[in-house]
Amino acid sequence: MHRRALLAGLSTALTASLAGCGGDGNGDGDGGGEESGTPESESGTPTPAETETPTETATPADAETPTETPTPASADGETSFTHDVGETFTVGEEGKQVTYRIIELTRADQIGSEVNFSEADGTYLIVTLEVTNPRSEAVEFPRLNFRLLTDDGAWQRFDREPSQKVNSDDRIDVEHIGDATIEPGTSALGTVVFDVDPEKSQRLWITPTGEAEMPEHFVPVGDLSEIEELGGY
Repeated sequence: MHRRALLAGLSTALTASLAGCGGDGNGDGDGGGEESGTPESESGTPTPAETETPTETATPADAETPTETPTPASADGETSFTHDVGETFTVGEEGKQVTYRIIELTRADQIGSEVNFSEADGTYLIVTLEVTNPRSEAVEFPRLNFRLLTDDGAWQRFDREPSQKVNSDDRIDVEHIGDATIEPGTSALGTVVFDVDPEKSQRLWITPTGEAEMPEHFVPVGDLSEIEELGGY
């Protein structure tokens, strides 16, 4: 009897103990422990260093070949003309033309009168020519465009002093033309004089007036020793 009572008491105590451990039976246990999470890293993910973009080596461009400026030509494509003594030729573009005819070439060592003359450093080349003005206005003799050219490229304009002394030289029938003004539609006859080196080959070099420099016109002089020499006074 006593044993049964003891077992009943132990059973009651065990039941009470189990009820206390089981909570209120709703299954919502108190999670009293701290949650254990994975700690965040204090340092962020390192930014990778920027990779330098290699500088491209520029391929040097081929040097441009300069375009040559074409030499102005006449209407028929020529850039120069050569004429004979006695031939008539016109120089320049429409509206700025001058017509020439080289009549005669002579030479002398002195020009002027017996008492007032000029003496050449080399020899004087005397050019007798006719100039015609086809323009509608008067034109002065184009001294800047009527020159003498040597084969080595040296050039000169006519010499004013001996040219002017032609007027007092009895051996020469026409006067100096270098200071002449030629009226529209008229012609003038006269001479100009060059002091030249007799050892060099020469040619007359006539270019257009105004801005145009082409086409050029040439009249060969040739060997000066073969040109007629004026006699003495």
